[in-house]
Amino acid sequence: MVRLLLTWLLPLLAPSLIYLAYMYLRGRTEPGWVRRGPWVWLVVAGLALMLVSLGSWALTGGRAPGDLYVPSRYEDGRLVPSGTVDAKDRGDGTPATP
Repeated sequence: MVRLLLTWLLPLLAPSLIYLAYMYLRGRTEPGWVRRGPWVWLVVAGLALMLVSLGSWALTGGRAPGDLYVPSRYEDGRLVPSGTVDAKDRGDGTPATP
């Protein structure tokens, strides 16, 4: 949920929220000031921030291509969460498959 908020919603809404806070703090509250706002540019800026956020997450996150995904499983009556195993740490001599 936090990742969804940080990578999708916050970058998309941040320019609009900053604009609304700026206009409110500036005291610009006469009728119609919200309708005359630069909403197209705020949406474009939000989309650009969202793309930068998702691109940086895609380039810096994740595991190495040779790592093996191990699904969730039960061991001794408890649930072991899923994860990845480094190809060097497998120890069974078989190569890791992507």
